Amino acid sequence: MLESGRNRDVAISGVPAQMLSGASIQVLSSAGTLLSFAWLLLQNKIHPFVVYLLQVYLTF
Repeated sequence: MLESGRNRDVAISGVPAQMLSGASIQVLSSAGTLLSFAWLLLQNKIHPFVVYLLQVYLTF
């Protein structure tokens, strides 16, 4: 099991540095998630109970 973890580490560290940095990928994925949630909310595709649970989660 440790050997397979080492193989992944080597494969991930071999990615060229010219690709997007981890921070920009995180920002883009967060923005995409928020935009898609907002789009579904505007289209009334999200159940009101899910919105209520999100409100309860964000209050704490």
